[in-house]
Amino acid sequence: MIAVDPSSPYTGGAVLGDRIRMASNVGDMDVFFRSMSARGTLGGLSTATADAVKALDAFGKDRIIVETVGAGQNEVDIVRTADTVVVLVQPGSGDDVQMLKAGILEIGDLFVVNKADMEGASRTVADLEEMLHMERDPTAKLNTGSFEKPDHPDQEEIDANGSAPTEDDDEHWEPMVLETVAKSGEGVEELIETLDEHSAWMDETGRREAKAKQRYAAEIRQLLRADAADLIDDELDRCGGVEAMAERVLDRETDPYTVADEVLGPIEDCVRQQRE
Repeated sequence: MIAVDPSSPYTGGAVLGDRIRMASNVGDMDVFFRSMSARGTLGGLSTATADAVKALDAFGKDRIIVETVGAGQNEVDIVRTADTVVVLVQPGSGDDVQMLKAGILEIGDLFVVNKADMEGASRTVADLEEMLHMERDPTAKLNTGSFEKPDHPDQEEIDANGSAPTEDDDEHWEPMVLETVAKSGEGVEELIETLDEHSAWMDETGRREAKAKQRYAAEIRQLLRADAADLIDDELDRCGGVEAMAERVLDRETDPYTVADEVLGPIEDCVRQQRE
């Protein structure tokens, strides 16, 4: 279990309180729990989360669960790290459900309404199911105010589930909404079964391998950007530092675009020489 906690924008520290809430697993040698701070990283994960997942996988862990810092519009890095993404929602979170429309709705493989014994749980489930239906049903998104209607399947072609037919239904996973009560364990068994079903679907359709390839490609890009940023920082220091350059811009001696060209010029020359 890897739990990522938000960090203070001022001190960079984090409470790491998840391990306290998971005190029931203390002494269980089959469970490894690791908390880490996001350290100001956007995307909902720490920069070390992906490496921690790979390390635990190498250790032979059967299941690796990653908890993100939250469900914001930009906190979607988990989709590039995990094979299955579960979005956890609590009853009465009307604003949170509205927020799901902005970004999180598209990445969830499964939506779980926890504390389903509380008032408002049924409404939250209904709201989620309605939004998922709108994602599946092209006719639900028609802009009736436009002069031209976009192409969409005829009503007769919409299947019983309210979604348009695809070339191969087995190739498409339909996100679903489940209800759980963590304290009593109600619904947890169904949740585990659904997670196993999604895992099997990933293997049968080849999605797991395809997702792993995308994950490695994203990691390569991230590492290249980080190394390139270090090279640029070194070149900035050689040129007198960014503060000195900002002072020149402030004095109208130059402009930011020219400064950027001056810093990147030697690096670009080295790259060209290597290519030749």
